[in-house]
Amino acid sequence: MVTEGKWPWRADSPLERRSRVAQIYRHALENVAAEDCAALDAQMIAAGQPWVVPNRDPYEPTDLLTAQLAAELLHVARRTIYSWRYEGLKVVETPDGPRYRVADLKTFVTERRRRRASR
Repeated sequence: MVTEGKWPWRADSPLERRSRVAQIYRHALENVAAEDCAALDAQMIAAGQPWVVPNRDPYEPTDLLTAQLAAELLHVARRTIYSWRYEGLKVVETPDGPRYRVADLKTFVTERRRRRASR
């Protein structure tokens, strides 16, 4: 819960703050009007904005994802995944090309957030 005058997630970027606020409102709507919320979710997905629907992670921590799937999981652009490689994101080379382990992706994002919070 958000306390008065203080944002509890210090490491959030302005975009992440907006997303959290939208999710808080979405959750409240879902509690009072589940059917309306589901209809709006469907409209947002159709409009190319699936981030608004809570992420129901379909992957196991050991699953290997392509850059595209990793980007979709984390709601970032595919080029962001590529640039994160230069920041230390672990890559698993496979015969089908580079892959990203789900656990490594989540660890990287968490550590990145911690570094940002400590600045």
